[in-house]
Amino acid sequence: MLEFTKELETGIELVDKQHKELVDAVNGLINLGEAAKDPEVLQETLGFLAKYAMMHFKTEEDLMAESGYPACYLHENQHRLFVDRFIEYKGRFETEGYSDALSTALNQFLVTWIVNHIKVADIAFGKHYVESIEGNEG
Repeated sequence: MLEFTKELETGIELVDKQHKELVDAVNGLINLGEAAKDPEVLQETLGFLAKYAMMHFKTEEDLMAESGYPACYLHENQHRLFVDRFIEYKGRFETEGYSDALSTALNQFLVTWIVNHIKVADIAFGKHYVESIEGNEG
């Protein structure tokens, strides 16, 4: 299980709200249990997660552009790498079907990537964004 804690907060209310929802979606996938073996349930869950991640990445990337974030391209590249890897897992489920090993690998990838990405890339961006907004208010 993934838990959204204070150490994952970026300081950007909208991003933090979306991160919480992303954590909930990943936990929903992890908690599917036997239902994950149903191809329709699994595809619906993976489809929702993919759409939500893309919407969230767009939000972050729009805020990066708005604030002139200098590491924007590096951050966007991390998003693209995530999408590529996620699509690869999704495709494997479609062609190979459910397996405990594949499910475990996907869950580990999601949890590790999300926590590491938020703790490093998103926190750094959050600091820049908050400082740039505060600097523009003065």
